[in-house]
Amino acid sequence: SFTSIVKCQKWHMKKPRNLIGGQLQKIRHKKGISQTELSAISQRKSWDISRYIIAKIESRSRCVTDFELFLLAESLEIQVTDLFPPQEIWRANRAHFKKNQNRQ
Repeated sequence: SFTSIVKCQKWHMKKPRNLIGGQLQKIRHKKGISQTELSAISQRKSWDISRYIIAKIESRSRCVTDFELFLLAESLEIQVTDLFPPQEIWRANRAHFKKNQNRQ
């Protein structure tokens, strides 16, 4: 919802805002696609996203909506679940995300 997006934008910049940034970058590199190319691919699929936004997602400094997860997966021709990191990474970040959830 819009409210959760606004709340997410209020988080401190050094705190990660998504779990998929590292995986997105890894997958993109594996496929040999630049951020600019991913942006162009996405725009051809009628999703107006810039290279700058992709960089923000990859650096984990921008929230990602559920719709954007599906659009990224479609643009990269992968499954949505491929964007999520292995469980050990989630576990390492879990306490931080839980702490931030309590603030909302």
